[in-house]
Amino acid sequence: MLKPIKNYWLNKALLFALLVSALIVVLSLINPANLPSHNISVSDKFLHALAYTFLMWSWLLVFRNNTTFTIKLLLFLLLVLFGVFLEFLQGNLTDYRTFDWNDALANTIGLILGLLSFRFVYRMVFT
Repeated sequence: MLKPIKNYWLNKALLFALLVSALIVVLSLINPANLPSHNISVSDKFLHALAYTFLMWSWLLVFRNNTTFTIKLLLFLLLVLFGVFLEFLQGNLTDYRTFDWNDALANTIGLILGLLSFRFVYRMVFT
């Protein structure tokens, strides 16, 4: 029963990764005042790490059949640059957000967590 659903998501991995990437761009650049308020107290840095863990998982899913060290390293470096570039845009494109090296560090930690946990998560979900 679940096999067709799993195959669907594996076949749509690139679309999923692009959607996750786009969602991170939007959430990084919109005015936080436009976001719904919530009563849950969660660290901003935790949310950065969580988002970038999902980002890494989504892109590793795209390259799941070719996860050599070189591919993983290149993907990691590109996604680190993606996070730093978004921080740069926050500081230079908006007047309601600022560049924060601690956010970039949290993003990088999330990417590392995604790299370290992908194989385990992949096996749990898709095998």
